[in-house]
Amino acid sequence: MAPQRRRRAAGAVLAVLLLAACLRAAVTSVGPLLERIGEDTGLGATALGLLGSLPVIGFGVGSALVHRPAQRFGLERVIALALVALAGAVEGSGAAPVTVLTPTAPVRSCTAQVGPGFRDLLVREFYRAWEILETADRTGAAPWPELLAPPPLHRRHTAWAVLTVNPPGEGEFEEVLGAARGRLRALLAALEDAGAVDVHAWPRPFETGPALARYAIGLGRTPPDREVVAGIAERWRRGLPGVGVEVVEGGAVPTLR
Repeated sequence: MAPQRRRRAAGAVLAVLLLAACLRAAVTSVGPLLERIGEDTGLGATALGLLGSLPVIGFGVGSALVHRPAQRFGLERVIALALVALAGAVEGSGAAPVTVLTPTAPVRSCTAQVGPGFRDLLVREFYRAWEILETADRTGAAPWPELLAPPPLHRRHTAWAVLTVNPPGEGEFEEVLGAARGRLRALLAALEDAGAVDVHAWPRPFETGPALARYAIGLGRTPPDREVVAGIAERWRRGLPGVGVEVVEGGAVPTLR
């Protein structure tokens, strides 16, 4: 298969996989909630069973209807048109970039934790993994060392916002740390609105100590001005004693693992 055609095929497969990941919530989110739905609505076992089957029935009906257009126009064109229609519907509805639910009961939505920049990062990481596997298949080299290597974050971010949690009061650390982590998505959203569209918070602290934790937030290739970040951080950190945010250059943050 020619490289260009192989890339097109891989792109189509990746698009389908991403679409399937977004649709997973439609299939898996109903089941854990059936008991609560029954209690609230009074529906019997038969009606609840039918309700849980509706997503699968919808997929089956859609699969039957797509066969003829795929034969007439080609599978790739039909997939492309379907993705465009889905993207338009999502954009028009104001829905989140990616739907994320906790895998076990009680099911909770984590959708608000993923912004457009992180969605794009997921796409790039999927494509990077595919290229690594393709190269390994051609050369016979083991793909795992490169697949499991830390991402090149210092090439993605020219500056960082360092979040420091170091409360002055004895015994306050865990409480303040939990509150800061709970507010983190709000900070990222404010930075995104300020122009840091590819902002990325590393989930683990790069420095810890007694009542101390420091986290790195990558501000992307074109970070906002320091004054803008400082103003956002000042509003965000209100009510969080001992919490601060400082903008540093790329080399000031060590390799993140």
